[in-house]
Amino acid sequence: MGSRSARYGVAIETLRRALDELAREGVIGAQSTRGTYVIQVPDRIEPPAELQQVISEVQRLAERLKSLEARVRDLESQ
Repeated sequence: MGSRSARYGVAIETLRRALDELAREGVIGAQSTRGTYVIQVPDRIEPPAELQQVISEVQRLAERLKSLEARVRDLESQ
């Protein structure tokens, strides 16, 4: 479990709790001879409205940034 903890940059106890929660929800299973494995892929959950607004705003800003970068390139080439 220590290597997974390091891989994801979380404490071992945090990883243990997350795996326990996923096991309780029936998403993963564990056997001493097989390790941890996925039993059921959860349905896609839509993000909350507030998160959707943030995602939308970030996408809008990314498009604006592309536009501004193109304008800067045009000005620099003149």
